[in-house]
Amino acid sequence: MREVGFLIAQDFAIMHLALAQEAIRIANRLEDDAHIQVRIYCPNDSLVSASNGQVCWPTHSLWDDSLPDALFVIVSLHPQQAYDESVKDLLNRFYRSKGLLGAIDCGALFLAKNGLLDQQRVAVHWEYAPLFAELFPQIDVCTDAVMRSGRLLTCSGGLAVGQMMVETIAHLHSRHLAEHLAQVLNYSRMEPQGFAQTGFDSRVPIRVMTKLDVVEQAFQLMRQHLSVPLKLPQLVARLPISQRTLMRRFQQQGLASPMQEYLRLRLHLAKQLLEESQLPVQQAAHASGFSSAAHLSKAYLQHFNQRPGAVRRATLAS
Repeated sequence: MREVGFLIAQDFAIMHLALAQEAIRIANRLEDDAHIQVRIYCPNDSLVSASNGQVCWPTHSLWDDSLPDALFVIVSLHPQQAYDESVKDLLNRFYRSKGLLGAIDCGALFLAKNGLLDQQRVAVHWEYAPLFAELFPQIDVCTDAVMRSGRLLTCSGGLAVGQMMVETIAHLHSRHLAEHLAQVLNYSRMEPQGFAQTGFDSRVPIRVMTKLDVVEQAFQLMRQHLSVPLKLPQLVARLPISQRTLMRRFQQQGLASPMQEYLRLRLHLAKQLLEESQLPVQQAAHASGFSSAAHLSKAYLQHFNQRPGAVRRATLAS
């Protein structure tokens, strides 16, 4: 009997676990002697909720003496928040065991934080790849959907999980069973590597993506959220870089801080509404993300050296 373990963390993608488990179930059906079992691990051996709210529980303790033959980490798009120090012992013991170790989607962060991916080539989801590359410059992030590097196996998530399981079955059982499984899953080829993620711009190296257009991405997000402004952590969470790097990028382009630029955009929207519409000052304030006319008036006076009420009266008089 062989065992595949999955370490799942809070808000993990239920689709990824379901795809992996289904591939294993099919493999067991195709070969009577496969006998591949599944283990589930959770941080602190506690219950966790999946991305869809479904509650999942561990089948094995993080501190069990026995280990599976393969172990994969499944987390959400916010792995830094999901990471828990309680998983360190399991990951490091498994790494020393020489089993097949891997991660799905953004789960690679759990391995990287423990130094288990240094100087390795890995696949992570394209949305997370630029930030991951910046956090861990010693790791080579590729554009492939699935990447095998020695006994490390990583994938970007989505349908690539099936390809990852085909590779896992080949490692744990036989190439014959893996080829059969690939046919059942309607994959045109067994080899998982070589398929690039569709979200990547192949013309731009991953480590350059964080420098290109990230300021424009930030401005675009600001423009999309003028009436209900994002707080700085919310803005950063939607970008592929850290808060410190975002501040540095703005400074490098001769701009004020992100939140000061955000305020400037909202003030110019308020100015446009006051000059080109019949909206009362209170409504113009709310439409541009200010809690009250007084709040707008204070910021408007500091920026334009004029009160919004005076602009409104001039507009109505013209």
